[in-house]
Amino acid sequence: GGHDGRAQGPFRASPPPAAAAHREAHGDTPWARAHSTGASAADADAGPRGGAAEIECAIREACWSTPPRLGILSSVLGQEPDGQHTSQTAGLARALAGPAIAVMATCGLTPSTGLAGTVGSVQPTTAVFQGDPEGEPTPLQAQLRARDKAQVTAALQGISARDAPFLAPAVAGLPGSTPVLVLAARPEPYRLPPLAAQFPQAVWSMPAGSIRLGLPLLVAPGAALTIDSAETPSILLDSGPLNYSTIIAVRATLRFSGTAARPLILSSRDPATQAADATLADGRAYIRASETRMDFDHVTASGLGYLIGETSGVAWMAREGAPSTGGARDSTFSGNYFGAYSSGAAGLNFTRTRFTDNAVYGFDPHTDTTGTVIEDSLAARNGRHGLIFSRACSNNVIRRFESFDNGGSGIVIDDGNDDGDTATQGSDNNQVVAAHTHDNKAAGIVIEGGTGNSVGQSLAQANPVGIWVKNGATGTRVTATAVRGSDQTGIRLEGGTASTTATDVAIEQSTVGIADQGARATTLTDVRIVDAAAAGVTVSPDTRQLTLTDVSVAGEGKRAYALIGPPGTTDDTPPEGLRTDEWSAARTGLHPGLSADFWVQLIPWLLVLAIPALLWLPIRWRWRRRLRAMHGEAGK
Repeated sequence: GGHDGRAQGPFRASPPPAAAAHREAHGDTPWARAHSTGASAADADAGPRGGAAEIECAIREACWSTPPRLGILSSVLGQEPDGQHTSQTAGLARALAGPAIAVMATCGLTPSTGLAGTVGSVQPTTAVFQGDPEGEPTPLQAQLRARDKAQVTAALQGISARDAPFLAPAVAGLPGSTPVLVLAARPEPYRLPPLAAQFPQAVWSMPAGSIRLGLPLLVAPGAALTIDSAETPSILLDSGPLNYSTIIAVRATLRFSGTAARPLILSSRDPATQAADATLADGRAYIRASETRMDFDHVTASGLGYLIGETSGVAWMAREGAPSTGGARDSTFSGNYFGAYSSGAAGLNFTRTRFTDNAVYGFDPHTDTTGTVIEDSLAARNGRHGLIFSRACSNNVIRRFESFDNGGSGIVIDDGNDDGDTATQGSDNNQVVAAHTHDNKAAGIVIEGGTGNSVGQSLAQANPVGIWVKNGATGTRVTATAVRGSDQTGIRLEGGTASTTATDVAIEQSTVGIADQGARATTLTDVRIVDAAAAGVTVSPDTRQLTLTDVSVAGEGKRAYALIGPPGTTDDTPPEGLRTDEWSAARTGLHPGLSADFWVQLIPWLLVLAIPALLWLPIRWRWRRRLRAMHGEAGK
């Protein structure tokens, strides 16, 4: 992941080329205008003033540069300085890849060297999905989770009027139960080094000030635990088969703090391997806050969690209706089951935080999580979605967020309905502002159910589907947003969705620009679709009340518009409000010689065939001279 090595946090500025030079080279297209504007992404909060033509430049100028994994390969792959491929040069580079690998194979070169390795290095690396968030736990995992709850309940009942830390005994008759270190309420926050001196059977000091936690630790109501990297640079939570340590806080305060120069490290530790616990089947260490304020500042939390929800890694949970709060800044959640999770939390704030390489989700704010703000952060290479607000999560804001190379979608606003038939617990009034979702396996942004959700000033790039509205979502707004390079559809509106509006949107180089699959009361205004290979706009016979105002299809493609009827029937007559004067049908049929793409693909293979012939000619010429000489000598 080249993105993780950026010197200035998760984003790095990359100024666009000068306006005049860029427009001269690329014409007055939405993408040319986008790169020639001086708009700033810092204006994101002020609303969609800049428009789709400006949003890509604004985002890139303030947040993103060409991914370092492309680096010097820009010249090989035909990238412009802004990090985008020119269609002909990039097409030639892609076409050259196959023949080049074939030639190298004949020369005995391996794919890790030469051009083959170069082209292969730009392919997105998607994490392997290792868990099922809707799946049931195994009997053993369910037993471990029940044991943990029983231990916490018993420890809380044993506090009584205590005002000092103590070891609560193992629960009698509970298989696998262990003692629990309980931090009872007192005025001053607890610190780990004094606890290591007082409870050596539970907390161990290690070299360089690190701490090893060998038993579950419970921060009881009214207590506070502060861990600072200046005093404790790392915490290792023992995590072996069936027995693992945890940090659980109930109606308490947890603060994990480091610095940029010395971040605090939190990780599981398998006593057998002396490394992070990699086995989920027999449980793994985790951190959980219930009705608690929990904050992370310059922290890396990894190797935690084994099940969904409260045991998923790092979790903010409600308990008996009261929410948890807090958040993270300048921190990383990586290699966990879920990077982070919340349920019933309120007012969480995540700034400059990374959710990377987690087994399932990067971050899953779940049931009734409200008022969360996530900004200047990223999610990458997670097994499923990068970020998912699921089930009755409302009034949350995702701002300046990058999500890429995830095994599912980049950002999902979800109704939490497992069967997917109807939206019964929709997430409402959530905002996605100035997001960049790219190279995800499913979609860039998904609005699944809910009412009043919005996407603005964002860029969805190189995802199978750019923006996907589904499961009865109502009143979804897409404003001043660009979609590029979708293998399937730029914007997909499924049947059952209603009152979706898309205003000031640019869609380029998608197989289908916009697919309305039976939605109701959709309004498209000031939408420009360029180079849609199959169709600019497709509409189902079940579509009702589709309103188009100043919608245009330009460039080349098979169809500008298609009303998809019974099998084998389509109506290509553009409806009112759809302009196609800048569109032309892609040349197909019996004359491939008229197609530039045909020659771009063919020429490299002709070169491959020509090289052996050219090498054979001098050999044949020398052989014929030798034969003539031999015949001449025989005739003497």
